[in-house]
Amino acid sequence: MNTLPEATPEIRVTATTRGPEQVIGVEMENGAYTSLMTRLALQDEQGELICPVFWNDNYVSLLPGEKRLLECVADPALTRGKDLRIVVSGWNTPRQEIAVPR
Repeated sequence: MNTLPEATPEIRVTATTRGPEQVIGVEMENGAYTSLMTRLALQDEQGELICPVFWNDNYVSLLPGEKRLLECVADPALTRGKDLRIVVSGWNTPRQEIAVPR
């Protein structure tokens, strides 16, 4: 049973290119409650997981007020022309889907 208060971190997403790679930045800023075992994933418009991608960290816990910048690197051949979204969910963090800007 989950007894932790619900955490709702604020999520901001950016997209850039670095050489041949697409780089998606995810800034997470936590609120009043610890966000435990929060997972990030990159999906397309049909909800399919984009693989492979490389995260600098994709399972995180955030203390109250903590801010973290995560980075996802993908091959543009896998993402070109797709409406992408970052999916965030965790033990006490409800699922959020944030559109990746083009």
